[in-house]
Amino acid sequence: MTFQLLISTMHKSKQEIFEMLKKMNIHCDCVVVNQCDLEESIEEKIGSQTINIFFTKERGLSRSRNMALRNATADVIAVADDDLYYYDDFDKTIISYYQKNKKADVVLFGIDSYKHKCATVEQRCKFLKLGTYISFQTTLKRNMVLEKGLAFNEAFGTGSGVFNSGEENIFLADCYKKKLKMFYCPNKILKHEKSESTWFKGFNDPKFVFDRGAIYYAISHTLTPIYYLRFLITKRKIIKPITIIQAAKLLYDGKKKYKLILKQMK
Repeated sequence: MTFQLLISTMHKSKQEIFEMLKKMNIHCDCVVVNQCDLEESIEEKIGSQTINIFFTKERGLSRSRNMALRNATADVIAVADDDLYYYDDFDKTIISYYQKNKKADVVLFGIDSYKHKCATVEQRCKFLKLGTYISFQTTLKRNMVLEKGLAFNEAFGTGSGVFNSGEENIFLADCYKKKLKMFYCPNKILKHEKSESTWFKGFNDPKFVFDRGAIYYAISHTLTPIYYLRFLITKRKIIKPITIIQAAKLLYDGKKKYKLILKQMK
């Protein structure tokens, strides 16, 4: 069973990409998509490691990840950002789980994160809990992604120019709705240290609330009212000075914007 790590980054030279991989402690095969001002691809071999690098003028995190998905060749793939530190033999940890659990199509792994507390027991993933996972916990059987026609929604994510986040939550929800078998494994594969977000300005940022309105609708049209109600109840204190009425309108406006995008795509 083969494995590749899919890494999204920006504005790096070939040498800077190699330095990034060393800093991230990556010694496995990987596909790196580098959004910059070039259009070319190269393959480098370092010992038993094969590194495929795609330089592209495209912009947007979801576009980057989709390009990596299209160009991956391994049986199992994992999603990565460029500011993580991977534990030794993390790829063997991932492959080992898939070999043990033959039913698994998608596996979310444990991580050490400054802002994210992970469960300590193995479990089947539940739809309503998918929003609690981070993109770089995600590993997948590549053939199932291709078979089901799955991809990251390019209207969402950093650099999309529309909605700044939520692409991983929508992608995982799509996996679930396509009936992929999804599991959580508590074995930790990486460390995520604190870094400055390029888009998150706080829960009381009107754009954050607006984007949630679209994200919830993209996850499930049917459950949108429940998601909105839960957001307004659980986040009512931390979104201040935005009032509940203002937040409700922002959520609705976010959904309205996304519905317009969907209409334009038809």
